[in-house]
Amino acid sequence: MENQCAICCDSFLIPRLLNCLHYFCQCCIESVQVDNIIKCTQCGEETSFLTVKELPYHPLYFYNANSTAKERICSVCDEPAAMYCSDCDEDYCTACCNVHKKMKVTKNHTLKTTNCNSKLVTCDSHPSQMLDLYCMECQTILCNQCTPCSRGHHKIVSTHEACKSLKNELLHEGIPKLNKVFDSLDVLKNSYMAQRASERDHFSDLKRDVQQKTNYMISLLQSREKFVCEQIDQSLQENIARINFGIQHTETNMERVSNFLEICNEWSQMAAENALLQLKPLLEQRLEDITRENSFKKIKGLNLDSISWNDTVTDMILPLIQRFGDVQISKSSFKASRSTFQKWDYRIQSPMCLCSNNKENYIYLIESLWNSQKQKVRVREVSTEERIIGDVWACSKSCASPADKVSPVITADGENLIGVGIGHEVILVNRDTKKSYKFGKRGNYPGQLQGISSLAFSSVGNILVADFILNRVSMFSSEGEFILCFGTSGKTGATSEHSLSNPSALAIDAHDRVYVADTDNHRIAVFNHEGCYLKSIGRKGEKLLEFSEPCSLALSDGVLGVLERGNKRIQFICLESDNEVIGSLNNLDNMTLPRHLIWMRSSESGESDDLSGDILVADSNSVYHNKLCAD
Repeated sequence: MENQCAICCDSFLIPRLLNCLHYFCQCCIESVQVDNIIKCTQCGEETSFLTVKELPYHPLYFYNANSTAKERICSVCDEPAAMYCSDCDEDYCTACCNVHKKMKVTKNHTLKTTNCNSKLVTCDSHPSQMLDLYCMECQTILCNQCTPCSRGHHKIVSTHEACKSLKNELLHEGIPKLNKVFDSLDVLKNSYMAQRASERDHFSDLKRDVQQKTNYMISLLQSREKFVCEQIDQSLQENIARINFGIQHTETNMERVSNFLEICNEWSQMAAENALLQLKPLLEQRLEDITRENSFKKIKGLNLDSISWNDTVTDMILPLIQRFGDVQISKSSFKASRSTFQKWDYRIQSPMCLCSNNKENYIYLIESLWNSQKQKVRVREVSTEERIIGDVWACSKSCASPADKVSPVITADGENLIGVGIGHEVILVNRDTKKSYKFGKRGNYPGQLQGISSLAFSSVGNILVADFILNRVSMFSSEGEFILCFGTSGKTGATSEHSLSNPSALAIDAHDRVYVADTDNHRIAVFNHEGCYLKSIGRKGEKLLEFSEPCSLALSDGVLGVLERGNKRIQFICLESDNEVIGSLNNLDNMTLPRHLIWMRSSESGESDDLSGDILVADSNSVYHNKLCAD
């Protein structure tokens, strides 16, 4: 029990309980109540009553509720006692009590009235009778004389028995229930606290992500600003030089005109008439020449056309970060360098396929454009820093409408040879000399092609061609001579070992085993270099080592990367560990139409499960880039 009333800030004087179980002095309640309603100053709950005396006493206030009432004497002056000090165990009269409260060593002692005890001990109706009985039905304390006259046949027990029963009920039922409620509230509080911490972490991550992207954008804009300023300075210097040349040329002409003007003035005044007349044709011709050369002569100013302003400003604004789904790496020792894939520069138009030149760490990108009933195909050499190095090869073909376009594909042998597949033709381009030659005829017979979907070079220089219309893989020599073909056309879902349905991608390992992305059969079919079926990897599904429309493959040192169009993810499969999935990029839901995957594995990777390297994906109109690095 507290020592001081929260209203008067003094020792309690007849404390009364409110409905909220907070308690205050009786006189304090009377002073602050309004229309018999008091609002608790500690919790704000309201308690209504008819009179303040109806409010119950605080049970701990009375130090001896079962003793007989008798007059108490002040221990100091022998006057009738009014207060009792529980700390000193002494009774004091009013005067001594005031002194007791002012003394430094006793001012904080707990003082209680001595006359209130009788309110709980003797009956108000029968002052000579003790309150030692309790009516269970009325829940009222009684004396012996109250029982027969006013309580009828209610169950009457002693106050000691009733109090013992109440204490047992509190101990065995009330307190356990309160403990359960408290524990439940404690669990709820902990849950809220954990949620608060989680929200703080989440929004801190979001804030950090925004700051990182903002810093990236600032650095990108600064680099673009430097480039534009250099272009402006260069154009300014060129134009200033041109203007200076114009000034010099004009000054020369002014000197010629000034000299001729001086001659004309002098001859018009002093020359002999006949001599002047003989020079008339010469003077007229000279005057006409000077007038024609110099009248209305304009000097070009600053050559603003030397800068492609639209492209420059767009270069500064458009290279934004586009969300390419949440990136997750299933292997805990690796993570993506960015939570989102970075969209490449807008100048990349309609990328259809990618391949890498591992020798120089370059990327070959093939674009397909349609304009004026022609399909234009262009092979560009690009660095991983989004810098276009140059165009390697380009061609155009007649195309009545965009629906008649074919999707070109590309591959490289790692040296200087690039293979391009367009429709039924294969074009081999020498990167250094830019010379090219093509082979391939349209048809269904062995050695003929219909729709090329992927190309790959073997270790001996042969080129393998996947045909999504004929549902087979053909092998040609580097001179274009047909060697063999394998795979049979089968309906989607066919279970035949050699059956292929829409083969979309090829990959060849160091042992010349051929991995075919059998897209509509949702598997990876494996053949040897002679076209004999070896095994099948995966099946249709969403779990690990299950596929939905695998559309591109990337193979590096025994690890196969598989891009799935259906599940919007990339799985990394260790072929040397019984096809174990050692990593994946999941939830790439914002990818519109993934076409091709490049995985440029880090040269420092020494172990089969080291996934470090650059990841690039060609989408319908963009190229996206991210990195895998050790955590």
